[in-house]
Amino acid sequence: MRFLISLHVKRGSVLPINYQYPLSSWIYKCINRADSEFAAFLHAQGYQGTRAGKAFKFFTFSKLNIPKREVYQDRIIIKSQVVSFTLSFLVEQAAEKFITGVFQHQHAGIGDKQSQVDFEVGSIEARPVPVKEALLIKTISPVVVSRPQLTRGKLSALFMSPEDEEYSHYFIQNLIRKYESYAAFTGNSISADHLQNLSWTLQAGGVRSSLQTIKANTPAETKVKGYNYTFKITAPPPLMRIGLLAGFGEKNSLGFGCGEVI
Repeated sequence: MRFLISLHVKRGSVLPINYQYPLSSWIYKCINRADSEFAAFLHAQGYQGTRAGKAFKFFTFSKLNIPKREVYQDRIIIKSQVVSFTLSFLVEQAAEKFITGVFQHQHAGIGDKQSQVDFEVGSIEARPVPVKEALLIKTISPVVVSRPQLTRGKLSALFMSPEDEEYSHYFIQNLIRKYESYAAFTGNSISADHLQNLSWTLQAGGVRSSLQTIKANTPAETKVKGYNYTFKITAPPPLMRIGLLAGFGEKNSLGFGCGEVI
């Protein structure tokens, strides 16, 4: 299910640019209040697939839509009274009322040690997600795709640009792994047909990089690089649904890979 969440905020509030991790933490806290067992599962384990070493949380969210704002250094000065964002979960429609109740009337303190913004959930609205075998999609949060690289004897992740030659391969393989993981969790068999005829094509309109610092100003600080762009994807509906609801690419539960159908 996909939801549009509107947040009321005091005009003039100052938000750090690196707000995705604090926003993700708030989402976990809301889930935990309603179902601590499910929240612990999401945080610690996720849905483990058939390939060892990788688990998926199966939710994603967009960047905040702030109609009026001013950016100063590493801060965003909010000049609107209402901001919004899209939140998607790979769950059945029967869970709509549960999820709506999880976030309704909640308060959120989003920020860091330097500045905090108090948000109040004003409304939460379920949104339909069209699923077809071929779709044109624009990102509403950066997509992260990486490949392993060996540097000084250590294996690390090299963040890829959608203009890289091998990008489409890694993008599609990530979607297939999510499908395998979800199928294993639900007990469904994996259809060989669903693993064929997949394609990804970058569309005209430009590519914009976005560097986000996770756990900023802490010993665990890391940087994640994603890209915003428009793409065409062809995939069987089960995989398309997973991409649209759980997110495309990596690190979806940190607010990466949320896409909107054009």
